[in-house]
Amino acid sequence: MTEAIEPDPSDLTTHTALRRLLARHAIGYGIEVGPGHQPFELPFVGSSVRFVDRWQPEENRELFPELGDLASFPVPDVVANFDTDRLHPIADASQDFVVCSHVIEHLAEPIGFLAEIYRVLRPGGIAIVLLPNRHRTFDRRREPTSLEHLIAEYQANVTDVDEDHLVEFLSNTIGLPEEPGELAEALELHRNRSIHVHCWDEEEFVPVLRYAIEQCGMLWEFVDGLVTDDLGEEGFEFGFVLRRSTSPDRDANVLGQRLVESWECWRDARLANLEELRSARSNLALLEREVARLHAHVADLAAAVAARDASVERLHRHPVYRAYRFLKPVRPKLPRSGSTRRGSS
Repeated sequence: MTEAIEPDPSDLTTHTALRRLLARHAIGYGIEVGPGHQPFELPFVGSSVRFVDRWQPEENRELFPELGDLASFPVPDVVANFDTDRLHPIADASQDFVVCSHVIEHLAEPIGFLAEIYRVLRPGGIAIVLLPNRHRTFDRRREPTSLEHLIAEYQANVTDVDEDHLVEFLSNTIGLPEEPGELAEALELHRNRSIHVHCWDEEEFVPVLRYAIEQCGMLWEFVDGLVTDDLGEEGFEFGFVLRRSTSPDRDANVLGQRLVESWECWRDARLANLEELRSARSNLALLEREVARLHAHVADLAAAVAARDASVERLHRHPVYRAYRFLKPVRPKLPRSGSTRRGSS
């Protein structure tokens, strides 16, 4: 179990803080699939996690040399190839939570993997699913993966990433090598490194969840989430906190519609709150600039007064001024108008 840390539930200003808000839902014993070199932080007391991954740390460092030797890849507790093994080593209904951060977009067949996450969760268990927003990554020139495409892969039980996906990815991201030999090497390298096989933004991914509920029997309930605009222009990911329903007899169509409507309601409220927060911050910034301007004005006035006082002091010390003060005639005081001397008649 992790030691207790107290994240600030009102903090929506950093990537770490936003993820910690999601982490409060993960309690008990669970797994993180594909943690990479940045496992999802679980700062609250009462969470214990095991890692499920395809590669050992040394294999990861070899595949991703740009991360350097200091990249801290955790040793997996369970080794599994998510395209072929799925989560088969994990027993049914055995986990309180599953963290799946930036994994689904790498898979040959995402819907089947969502089904595996659902399978290993106990009723009431939580899935924290995070994905990159295609508009904010190297996927920005790519088209979103359609639901029809995903359904076809699901029904065909696809277990590997074919060359068409690799070519499409390279063509719209880093570019295809012109030489045939270089092209073959690039395809093999990126097949091993695991490309973004698919890409979406948050609105484009919601229909995938609805299909999973209505057509695949995954009775998900929306609990919480993350929108890309949480961090404004710096945002790059979105996410969902999903609960496996405790009622297996729920109507899947009703549950699918409910997930969409509840997510849309939550999203609209979240965006409205963000707009209010940005407006308040903008007003605060204006006030801070005005206060700074007034401080500068006061400083200018103080400098002007100090300069005047210094000039007066120099004037008082000047010999001509002193002579003028010494020689200046003293005017007699005249009686006030209408006054009489004491004793006069």
